[in-house]
Amino acid sequence: MAICDHMVDSISSGEIIYADGGGGIFDENWINVVFKQGSDAGVSHFTVVHSNTILIPLLEKIENDPRKRWKLYEDLKVEARKMVDGQHRAKVDVEYLIELWKLCLIMSQNI
Repeated sequence: MAICDHMVDSISSGEIIYADGGGGIFDENWINVVFKQGSDAGVSHFTVVHSNTILIPLLEKIENDPRKRWKLYEDLKVEARKMVDGQHRAKVDVEYLIELWKLCLIMSQNI
């Protein structure tokens, strides 16, 4: 499959891929299914990690209380979703994660 070849060519071996589906497990399983159809490299070529692992720590700089920090994160997720057009398609989901990352980064730098 062309998508598998493109992923293998554009993602370095051992690189971390950030996703927001079920702690990375859902996305990792989906990627495994795709790779079974089109490439021998499989998901072992890279690691899938949940995007929360890089976004939540950014918000620790401005909110010490874990419950308030999580609420802030959930509010930012809603805002980021409003910034992109469409729902639950690969391109839209990537755009959403980019906007969410930008919001978390900007907020963490405005302390």
